[in-house]
Amino acid sequence: MNKKPLTDLNPDTCVAQGAAVQAAILNKQISSVLLLDATPFSLGIETFGNAFSKVINRNVTLPAKQSQIFTTTEDNQESVSIKIYQGENQLAMQNVFLGEFILNDIQKAPRGVPRIQVEFEIDQNGVVNVTALDQKSGQKQNVQVKFGEQRTQQVSERDILIAKLNQKNVKLNGKETLQKLKALLDKAERRSKQ
Repeated sequence: MNKKPLTDLNPDTCVAQGAAVQAAILNKQISSVLLLDATPFSLGIETFGNAFSKVINRNVTLPAKQSQIFTTTEDNQESVSIKIYQGENQLAMQNVFLGEFILNDIQKAPRGVPRIQVEFEIDQNGVVNVTALDQKSGQKQNVQVKFGEQRTQQVSERDILIAKLNQKNVKLNGKETLQKLKALLDKAERRSKQ
């Protein structure tokens, strides 16, 4: 493209012009403009150590469908909890929790052996279907959530910037951060047992 960005535009005017174009499209007054919705935030799941593993990145055009393969963290594990988040932070707990479901009856095997495919599918209306499939046993479970339903003003451009800064910090202090996380998890586990 090699175009210099315009910096003298009024954001309110831009929003008003966009709304006018959308209204004209909906009223079938113009048809030469194609508007595409995109995911405003990344979607993914919590993995070992409270890590956030993105399955669909932000700014992906809708509809979208992506999947990744995950595994178990314990020997002979028969179920996994799939916790769904949206956000940009590497730590799941610092993103917005959307929902959770459990995939049961996973074929018993040593940790790291089972292959669990987690698929995210977002339709044009922002409805997210998340499916987990144990590729060995064929067991499947899914849940449906409205993308952005739980998100109000929880994540903003400021939060995205903070997540990027935290990302650099986690890379620099990864071992120390992981130790702190483990200590927090142990403490929370002890409290929940009391």
